Amino acid sequence: MGLFGKPDYYSGQQCYKFAEGLIRRGREILIVSPYIDGYYARFLMENSDGKKIKILSSSMDPEAKRILRKKKPLGMLSAVSLLVLSVDYLSLTARLLTIFVIVVSAIILAVALVAFKLKKYEMEVKVPRGFVHAKMYISENEAIHGSANLTYSGMHKNVEHIEVIREREKIEMLRKEFYRLWD
Repeated sequence: MGLFGKPDYYSGQQCYKFAEGLIRRGREILIVSPYIDGYYARFLMENSDGKKIKILSSSMDPEAKRILRKKKPLGMLSAVSLLVLSVDYLSLTARLLTIFVIVVSAIILAVALVAFKLKKYEMEVKVPRGFVHAKMYISENEAIHGSANLTYSGMHKNVEHIEVIREREKIEMLRKEFYRLWD
């Protein structure tokens, strides 16, 4: 029996509940799945704020590759740089009407604040030389392994079998296995 008297193993068509929860809650997420589709690539991007994500996948569909290889959003350093450059520019245009300078400064400050609020994330995607058939989803407090690929069918439609792990020692063993495969 697992945590709260629930079984450690789950079978059926509801793997998504566990995998999506792990992705939402985790700060460092390690994923091994031979197949990843556009549905879960979008889900990962939507839930990537402030996270470090590493993905090892042998065969992502083209839409998933495109989504997961997008550029990172503007981070705090870029926002501060934008603000400093804008203030320099404004000081050079001191001859403009005061009201115009105030309006332009307010707009630039608003853009910098919005950029500051965008949380940076790290996303690394690696395609191994050989075909990796393992399926593991690991965060700092939980891990899942079993037969479910990170695809809509694998998580919602197919009959799959997964193990949900919350014991620190077992999570650490899977983390080491992930990095063995990664390297």
